[in-house]
Amino acid sequence: MAKHRHYPAESFVSQFCLDNNLRWLDHSNESVNFTYHCNANDHLSLVDHFVCSSHLVDDTDKMHIFVDGRKTADYFDISVLIKMLSSSSYVKPDRVYSTKLRWDRADLSQYQDVCSSMLAQIHLPIEALLCSCNCCTIHNSDLENYYNSIADCLLSVSSLCVPEVRVGVQKHWWTPELEDLKHECMEQPTFGV
Repeated sequence: MAKHRHYPAESFVSQFCLDNNLRWLDHSNESVNFTYHCNANDHLSLVDHFVCSSHLVDDTDKMHIFVDGRKTADYFDISVLIKMLSSSSYVKPDRVYSTKLRWDRADLSQYQDVCSSMLAQIHLPIEALLCSCNCCTIHNSDLENYYNSIADCLLSVSSLCVPEVRVGVQKHWWTPELEDLKHECMEQPTFGV
C-alpha cells in the first residue's frame, strides 16, 4: 500500500482497493516522492497513482517516477512493469450470464414441426392415463416420467429453434415500432450528394 503522506481521500482509495481485490502501487523513487511540481509557487504533489488487479503485480512491484529535468511540463511520467502471465497459468473465472428466449424472433413454424416430431417419440403411459382410481399412487412414477419427458422435449426444441440473448444486452426502450422504422430506413434508397 502507498506509504506517502496521509490525505483524507487515501483511506477511501485504500478501502476501495481492498474491497475490489486491487493493488495500489507505491512509488519506487527514493529521491523524488512527487509527480507534479509547480516551480512558480514551489508546490509539489504526488497526484499520479497506479491501481491494477492484484493478480498482475506482487508486493515487490513499484510505480516508477521518471524525473526528467529537460521537460518543460509540470509533471513527471510514471510507469509500471507488469509481468503478464501465460494463458495456462491464469484461469479466467467463469461468468454466468442470464439469458432469455426471443420468441419474437423465433421461426414458429419450425418450432411447431420439430416439437410435433419430438413429442410423438415420447412413450405414452396409457395405463396411468386411463386409471380411474381416485388418489392412485401406483402410477406416480410413470406420470412423473411422462411430465419430465414433455418438459425436456419443450426445452430442447426451444434451444434449437428460438434465439437466446443475454439479459441486459437489449435496450429497454427499444420497441417493435422502432424495429419496423429501422428496417424501413434501411430499405430506403440513398441518394448521392
